[in-house]
Amino acid sequence: TEQTVFFMNHHGPLPLSSGGDWGGPTTARKLLNVIKRNATDGDAVIFVGDFNSNLESMTIKQLNCRLLRVISGTAPEPGLDHIFTNIDESQVIDKMVLGMGGSDHHAIMATFDFAPPKANKAKHAQKVSATV
Repeated sequence: TEQTVFFMNHHGPLPLSSGGDWGGPTTARKLLNVIKRNATDGDAVIFVGDFNSNLESMTIKQLNCRLLRVISGTAPEPGLDHIFTNIDESQVIDKMVLGMGGSDHHAIMATFDFAPPKANKAKHAQKVSATV
């Protein structure tokens, strides 16, 4: 395909799940604004990182309103690491927690299929994996 991917990594503020000095909603808005300013209409957005925010945090709740949360990590605390995207969930063809890999965080990965929805998958499949 000729799908352009906008890939962004984030390392979130401390204390955990606080959103830092700005708080969760403002941190989420600022992150979404970075995507808006830098991605082009039609880009597939893959947004990954150690957000330092669990699933109950306002940062993650706000991001969930605009992006699909593909997978979240399980250690050192459940849900601090995340992979988000703006593509359809049907294009997520694999996701998993990979375990320890030289960090106190478990690595997470997702594989995306960017083939046009009606294309012959065997002919046009383009796969991209993201690992955090």
